[in-house]
Amino acid sequence: MRPLATLIALTLPLTFAPEAVAYCVGQVTEILSFDAGLGELPEGVAVDIHNNRYVSVATTGEILKISPYGKVSTYAQIDTGPGYLLGITTSGAGTLYVALASFTPGTQGIYKVSPGGETTMIAAFDAASTLPDGVALDFSGNLYVTEAIGGAIHRINTATNESELWLQDDLLVGDLENSPLPFPVGANGIAVDGDSLVVSNTQMGRLVRIPIDCDGFPEEPVLIVEDPQLHGADGLALDYYRNIYLAVNDDNTVVRVSPEGEIETIIDADDGLDFPASVAFGRGSDRRNLYITNFAFYSGANGNPALLKAHVGAPGLWLP
Repeated sequence: MRPLATLIALTLPLTFAPEAVAYCVGQVTEILSFDAGLGELPEGVAVDIHNNRYVSVATTGEILKISPYGKVSTYAQIDTGPGYLLGITTSGAGTLYVALASFTPGTQGIYKVSPGGETTMIAAFDAASTLPDGVALDFSGNLYVTEAIGGAIHRINTATNESELWLQDDLLVGDLENSPLPFPVGANGIAVDGDSLVVSNTQMGRLVRIPIDCDGFPEEPVLIVEDPQLHGADGLALDYYRNIYLAVNDDNTVVRVSPEGEIETIIDADDGLDFPASVAFGRGSDRRNLYITNFAFYSGANGNPALLKAHVGAPGLWLP
């Protein structure tokens, strides 16, 4: 397989024009396409304070950087082994944290990518019994990681790299009996919402809120909503009004869920969605745009793996 960066370099022009700006609510545009025939499947997306977009390519281990003017480059490369590069988040300008489910002892875990692309594992996860998936950073430098098999949340102090099992709860456990995989897929997408976390449970079609007390410990998780429309719930992001934007890959939708649990489909397959996996708001003047990865996991060579941008009207919640 030719490296994705090489393919991009062969097809990109020498100059980069600014991307088209979406102003109409509901307008969806494609920012970057991938080669389904080569198995290039983008999974995670994050945006830094300068509105650079970062995409983790699950199958190749590349992390791509897309500048505000559309320039695409390879920011880092992580060996995925037989597994996948998954959730990604940013801290400031160009520091990234990314989850690797390599299914290989000694390499599965959470990696820090420093500006310049240097990668360092900061927390190891057992390759036989865990699946690190989503990541979210708070303003105190705590990194929260969903672990899908055990239905758990781990917390990493990014200043010291100390890691702990922060919470394990039945509301975060998947459905092994009906899983197409040899393990359950529960806790997945995650976002920090002030003094709480919002977490999706993929196989249960569930959103859960986890309050955090003044000492940083989890309080009793609360069910926000559980609905068949949310089966396949994956990555999520919050807007300024605390509405939750959730990628639902089973139905090829992005839904908006109110703080009270009311569900509204805002983007679907007719807009080009193909097994959407992750969402992230833009920054600055781009805060009303939502970026979405098409993971296209089951679509084969005829799939539409891509990075999309949708104008949703509301600004994203402020992030570190």
